[in-house]
Amino acid sequence: MDDFERAIDLWPNYAIAYQNRGRAYSSIGDRERAIRDLKKALQMSHDLDPGSKQVVEALIASLERNAVDWLFDICNRVCQWWEQL
Repeated sequence: MDDFERAIDLWPNYAIAYQNRGRAYSSIGDRERAIRDLKKALQMSHDLDPGSKQVVEALIASLERNAVDWLFDICNRVCQWWEQL
């Protein structure tokens, strides 16, 4: 992660550094930071080739979908608990 931080410090408009850090955050389960960095990479997409851009878009969609699924699961569990009271 430190290498990505340094790259972003040196080149704050370098989309690939944000893309790579976002993927790293995703791999350790930090969805919020992953989504933030991946969206930032898309904003600077002039640095990304079309294939990378599609991969980033798919990863964002997957992370956001997982977040919604997780929230839905929590809501269902709370409802089940509430019904048992």
